[in-house]
Amino acid sequence: MEEIVRQMLRASRWLWLHAEDYGMDQDRLYVGGHSPAGISSAMLMAAIWPVFDPQLPKDLWKGGSRSAVYTTCGRSSTSTANVDLRLDEATAMRLSPAFMPPASAAPVMTCVGGDESSEFLRQNALLGERWRGAFAGDIPMPGRTISRWSTASRPGEPAVPGRAQLMKLDK
Repeated sequence: MEEIVRQMLRASRWLWLHAEDYGMDQDRLYVGGHSPAGISSAMLMAAIWPVFDPQLPKDLWKGGSRSAVYTTCGRSSTSTANVDLRLDEATAMRLSPAFMPPASAAPVMTCVGGDESSEFLRQNALLGERWRGAFAGDIPMPGRTISRWSTASRPGEPAVPGRAQLMKLDK
């Protein structure tokens, strides 16, 4: 898991440094992810970019959207996620975005299916509480569970307008 995070940091650095080479605006880079990538996107929002590379801005990502059932890596070394990722409890807590502060005030939105378990809903709310200064709101996904997220980015789905607002595309 830690190597995945290092790879994401290096990839984000490369993207920011080369954005203009590909016609992208460095001031309009947003990160988002679903499920494990939702945890990853929150971790990127917590990265202290100038420490990683002094030429990077504090707010490399201008905002983030995470649709995930987990905000924290599993709480015990025997949780399914931790066994699969070979994480002990201390590493799992260290890699859990809910226990990291956001690195900037760049807005972060969350969404989780309304039909998810109470634990998933609790973890989603936890990130909003812990990241209060950057939290831009939760996108309600009524009647959804993780198994019905394949359509979450299609026009007409509840997450689309929220993400467009986050990226200032709704104007």
